[in-house]
Amino acid sequence: MSSKKISMNRLFMFLPIILLLIGCDGSLTGEGDASIAQDYQVDSFNEVQAEGKFKLILIPNDSSYLSVQTHKNLIDNMDIYVRNKTLNIGEKEEVNSFESYVVYLYYDAQLDEINIAGKVLMESSELLNFDDLELGAKNESIIRQFNVNAKELDIEANNKAEVELTGTAASVDLKAKEYATVNLEDLDVKVMDVDLSGESEVTAKVNKQLKGRVLENSNLRYIGNPQKDVEVKDNGEILND
Repeated sequence: MSSKKISMNRLFMFLPIILLLIGCDGSLTGEGDASIAQDYQVDSFNEVQAEGKFKLILIPNDSSYLSVQTHKNLIDNMDIYVRNKTLNIGEKEEVNSFESYVVYLYYDAQLDEINIAGKVLMESSELLNFDDLELGAKNESIIRQFNVNAKELDIEANNKAEVELTGTAASVDLKAKEYATVNLEDLDVKVMDVDLSGESEVTAKVNKQLKGRVLENSNLRYIGNPQKDVEVKDNGEILND
């Protein structure tokens, strides 16, 4: 038998396995209704790191815990723990549907930093009060319907992240790059410092002072009549509505 014929026979032998591997993305699928709820008691924390494919809702409370609503076969797939005062929320294995989980985060302490990644969608249940908050979003994560009252906000948005905030903030330090989109037109800001690059797009309402830089192909649209000291380079663009 020729070597060419042997090679063809081997190809046909392994073809079903190859097709099976191509058709399987390795992600988990929820079975039945997503009506199973489980609570997680956690140690005290002041930072949150969340990554995966789920909705995360922040709720101020007189005690801290998480309540997860999901499918019966996925309830043990959540990976939740506190290390060095940081609450980590993730998945042991990837799920294939965003609707697989809803995570309700009840907290009773002042949060200093919140970072989300993957395809997490984060919202607030009501107005959240902060002194100084660092807020980060990357990959394809989304922050929306997030209502805050803050003295200082440090926001960083990367990759294809989307950030939309409402409320008030005395000072905002904003860094956006790559294809990030940030909408702060319903956030009443006194002073804003921006550092924009890549293809990022930002809309903001600024009352007193706007400073920073707009580089590469980024775009800044601002509402208001603040004192302005913004460096614009490359193909960057700044517009006043």
